[in-house]
Amino acid sequence: MSDGSGTAQTTVSPPKRGRYPQTALALVGAIIGCLGIVAFLVLVVVRPDGATREPTDWHAAAEGAISAYGPEVLDPQLPEGWTANYARVAKDGDVILWEIGFLSPTDGYVGLAQALAQTSDAQFALPDELGESTGVIRIEGRDWTVFDRRAVDSTGNYAYGLATELPASLVLLHGSASDADFQVVAAAVSAQADR
Repeated sequence: MSDGSGTAQTTVSPPKRGRYPQTALALVGAIIGCLGIVAFLVLVVVRPDGATREPTDWHAAAEGAISAYGPEVLDPQLPEGWTANYARVAKDGDVILWEIGFLSPTDGYVGLAQALAQTSDAQFALPDELGESTGVIRIEGRDWTVFDRRAVDSTGNYAYGLATELPASLVLLHGSASDADFQVVAAAVSAQADR
């Protein structure tokens, strides 16, 4: 634009202001607001108290499984202080499994998986997490194949395992309990299988 004298006139507009103030004070206010929201959520959100599941009556569950699948279903008789946090019939592919999760008096975990039946020619395969066999031990007159991966990181409920074949099924014990806890469960399985 010209002002008539032949010189161009330039207009300078003030800097555009953003939607939010860009000051250090505004930044501090935003951080305090975010922390307030986080504190509110921490106070009101329900969090689990870390308690384990309610004990399951595995003997009662075994009665139901026995009526459906026959007397070979295992119902181990364990000493006082042992509990179970689940007992169920499940499927692994075409194989029907009877599963119990035992908790020892010292809070060790021993899972029992018994292959009961199959709906095709598929066979129950031991989980890959067990790795290779590390030996064989004899408990109450029965040979158990040992899978010991306790030296391997992140083995979870397959840190240790014992497997044996019964006349009508394959049984796998797996978990993170002590050798003594595994031997208690294995002895109870052997005692029932040999009746």
